[in-house]
Amino acid sequence: MRTTDDIIDFQDDRIPYLDPRVYRREIGLLGYAKRITQLFAIPRARRATLASFLVMAAQQMSGVNIFAFLASSLFEHNKSKPDNGSLWLYLVFGIANFLSSMIAYFYIDSKGRRWLLMLSLAAMFPFLLATAFSFNASQPPREALLALFLVLYTVAYSPGAGVVPFLYSSEVFPQVLREVGMAWASAVCWTGAGILAFFVPSLIHALGQTRLLCLFA
Repeated sequence: MRTTDDIIDFQDDRIPYLDPRVYRREIGLLGYAKRITQLFAIPRARRATLASFLVMAAQQMSGVNIFAFLASSLFEHNKSKPDNGSLWLYLVFGIANFLSSMIAYFYIDSKGRRWLLMLSLAAMFPFLLATAFSFNASQPPREALLALFLVLYTVAYSPGAGVVPFLYSSEVFPQVLREVGMAWASAVCWTGAGILAFFVPSLIHALGQTRLLCLFA
């Protein structure tokens, strides 16, 4: 019969393999509420929780969901009526996000999660600034500049800051706490997205597109 010490060893990932039936029994012994408290009580799990919360929050603070969820508010600000240019910019963002996320497949194991995430965040900064100042350009090059720097920003984002936070959060926790930790990390991510959706439209009107994007950069 397994003891409390065995469960602690298991939580510290010192058991290389655990039979699924034993795993389910451990889950039953601990319970969901107990595993939530262990996310913060056990030092190894607490470090994993903090790290997963930080990478999820960093994704939201990168500004990408302004384009993903609030593109119409951003692109249509200060326009008397909508036009097809804004729709095409949104479409370009979606296609670039989808295609460039595949880059992670080739590098995420060979180079590592941290390398990909740090490179992604560093590259996003100048491209987001360039996107922000493109809103001040005059027509006709304005939409071309927006499309160019938005694509470059998205290519910098997707394989690193787009992919790594979810993959990292799914791997960093001890096995018995993994689904609980991932659930809470996802909650941080989508709570941040909800806060952005609530406040960003007002910030667009208060600050304008350029200053808003500079704030996130």
